[in-house]
Amino acid sequence: MIVFLVALLPLVSFRVNQMQAPQSTLQISDRSVVFFGPTQAERDSIIRAEGLDVAQVFDDFDYYAGKSASYLKGRGISVEFTTSQVVLVKIGDRTVRIYERKKMADVVGLILTDGVQEPQLLFGVATDAELVPQFNDFFRWK
Repeated sequence: MIVFLVALLPLVSFRVNQMQAPQSTLQISDRSVVFFGPTQAERDSIIRAEGLDVAQVFDDFDYYAGKSASYLKGRGISVEFTTSQVVLVKIGDRTVRIYERKKMADVVGLILTDGVQEPQLLFGVATDAELVPQFNDFFRWK
């Protein structure tokens, strides 16, 4: 089952409390994947406004992010879970891409970077099985 919030997003269960503490900026470079989402207070507010169905969406995102993280770590990719407001992605020696979480197309998603090509953003929720081919394409794995 896939739940699309806006567009296709991309054996450990990932829970909200495993996200890093909220901070204003996260900086990444090299081969990394960042799973981003709202803070607990933001989640609570969204659930109050939208209802319990969105809570299931968050739970699904957390679960599949955790399974995907296991796959990525096994292939040597750095994985971050963040509620940071801003993510800075370094590409090459001088280029930095700035992503503001609250200006993203969706409240949950991920950023893929290899430090060379343009980062790829995926929004919403997808299973780990649906994300693996996207990881393989982006990181040029067979």
